[in-house]
This record gives sequence, C-alpha cells and structure tokens, in this order.
Amino acid sequence: MFYKKQHTALYAAFDVFPTHKGSSTHIQYFSKQLFEFMGDLALFTLADQTLPVYDSDFEGSLEIYRFKFLFDNYLERALAFGNILQKVLLTQNQLKIAHFRDPWSGYPILNTKYPDCKTLYEVNAFYSIELLHLYANIHFDTLKKIYDIEQYCLENADSIIVVSELLKQNVLKRGIPEHKVFLIPNGYDVELTKQVIKQEEEVPYLLYFGALQPWQGLDILLRAIPYIQFQKFRLKIIASQRKKNIKFYEKLSEKLNISDKIDWYFELEQKELFRYIQGAFAVIAPLIDCSRNSEQGCCPFKIIESMGNGALIIASDLPSTREWITHKVTGLLCRSNRPIELARTIQWAFENPLEVEKIKNHAKSFAIENFTWDKQLCKLKNVYQKTLKY
Repeated sequence: MFYKKQHTALYAAFDVFPTHKGSSTHIQYFSKQLFEFMGDLALFTLADQTLPVYDSDFEGSLEIYRFKFLFDNYLERALAFGNILQKVLLTQNQLKIAHFRDPWSGYPILNTKYPDCKTLYEVNAFYSIELLHLYANIHFDTLKKIYDIEQYCLENADSIIVVSELLKQNVLKRGIPEHKVFLIPNGYDVELTKQVIKQEEEVPYLLYFGALQPWQGLDILLRAIPYIQFQKFRLKIIASQRKKNIKFYEKLSEKLNISDKIDWYFELEQKELFRYIQGAFAVIAPLIDCSRNSEQGCCPFKIIESMGNGALIIASDLPSTREWITHKVTGLLCRSNRPIELARTIQWAFENPLEVEKIKNHAKSFAIENFTWDKQLCKLKNVYQKTLKY
C-alpha cells in the first residue's frame, strides 16, 4: 500500500521534492494550495538518496510517496515513475482532482482516472523541446513520441496551467481551446523579503543563482567578467545543485584567470538566498538564445525573486525575458550569447547608480503588484473551482 488513506486530491511531479531548485519551490506552494483547497492530499514525487520514500503530516491528511529511482537513464526513470504512479492510482478511487506537472505523471493519470476525477496539467516546459538541450544525442523519433504524449495530456486534461504568455501561445498553437488554459506565473514570498537582513559587504558583488543547465548561460557570464572595467567587484554563484556539478565552470574560470573573483555557494535555504539577493549590486540572468528560452517560454525564479527583493536584474534580451522585464524600467536587457555586450551592460549599471536605484524601485513595485505568492495562489484556487464545475 502506497498511501494509508484514501484521498480526494493528488499532486504528481517528476521532480525530487523538496530540494533547493525553483521547481521545488513551485511544488511547495502549489501542492500546499491544493491541500488547503481540498482538505487532504496525496503527493507523488521523486526521492533522492537522502529523502524517505514515505512522509505524512496533519494526521495523515497529507501523505507523500516518493519514487526512489534506480535508473541512470532519464527515459527509463520516467517510464518507471509512470508505471508506479499507475499502480498508486488503482488504490485511490475517491480522487476528485488530480494535478500533474509533466507528461510522465499525466499519461498514467489520464489513462487511469475515475469518472468523477478532474485533471489539471501544469505546463512549466515542453520536454520535447527541453530534453534536446540536456541530451544532445536524443533521437528525433524519441522526441516525437514525447511530443505525442504531451499532446495527449494537453487534449485530455480538463484544465491547463502555464507560467508564461509565450508558453500559453505555444499551447494554443497545438490546437487547445483557450477557455481551458490559465496563466499563473511563478511567485515570491513577500513576507520573507521583509524578514531578511541583507548581506552587507565592502566590495560590490554580482550574483548568479539557480540551476546550472547549459541554457542558463553561466558560461556567458564568466566570459563577460574579464571585460568589466570596474576597480573592485566579486561574482557570487549560488548553485541549487551540489558541488560535483561545477567542474566545467571551475575549469573555465581558471582558463579566464578569474577564479580569485568568484565565491561559490551551494543549496542555500531561501531565507539565506534572499539575503544575498538583497545585498547584490545586480543579479544576472544570462539565458542563452535557444529554442528552450526563445520559442518555448519560461518564468525564471531568478527574475521574479530578484525583483521582489529589490535587486537590479540584468538579463538576456529574449521573448521569455521581455515578458517580465522592461529595459531600463524594471531591469536591464542585453543581447544574449554575447559576453562583451553583457559586460557593457554591467559596466553601464556600475557607472549610473542613480538610474539603477530608479530601476530597482520600479521593479520592486512591479513585483509586489504582480508576483506575490498570495496573488498566484488566489488564481490557482480559482482554477480549481472552475475545473471542479466542468
């Protein structure tokens, strides 16, 4: 038996939870809202080597089952995850709502769900696009099969949630009626920003935080550092992954002779992360120009959380960043994949402190108005209410 109780709500995600990644923050807030809305919840996620397979809280009203994968191959892991979830579903015949955030969860849910169970597909990314940037040798036929599974989930889910307008337009282009697509961007914890004492340092520092996938463009930022003409500054990198994943960036830093300018941090708690955001001269989001960022769409936590903490955000000028940043109003944008242009933009910020303060103030007001978790979860509650009425 996977769960000890029958539940009316299920939240499924092919992600390790909890971690220090943005996806984990998203799962935390969305699953909490579903639990509060329905009064109970079965949460089905992945486990790493440290997390227990089973957890429960609130006298068992909230139960977490984590699939402990034994496969190094990503697709084998995804298929095994779906097979176990299908077995779980056979034991939960009182479900009224099932919320999933990937096709690996969605396919078994849509094939097993009971007539009274409504479904929501939360689209944060299309794996048929994203996996190509993680696994360069993935076969076209495999991507086509993944695309077909995504399409099945889009067509058969009762409601679809997307995190950006660009993602929404992509969903609509795939023939999905607009009435069942809802836009809910990522958010930030406004109360936590008020509790933080910012990191004060004598030397100004640039900050990069988040995951280290190739599309994030950290290598572009490292290549920009030698071109910045400013007396003293440092670069702090707060990685949401463990130290073993940074060898490429360490070697690149040594090659560029900038290792002595960089401070590395790993898997910080959100309150500690917010301290460094608030103390930073600027947060850099050097996303590269690729199909994942330019065509698919995304809602980067580093942009939303930086604005909410009153930091200057400097990002690549892409459709997915223009959705959140207006140049020289709520942040600074520069052409992607160009270290020298990124350096020039950072240099401009160092040389124009009064303009930077205006931008930071506008960005914080914009974030308070649009991106607090309270506002996003209110939208999510409305989606649940509408979905149950279908």
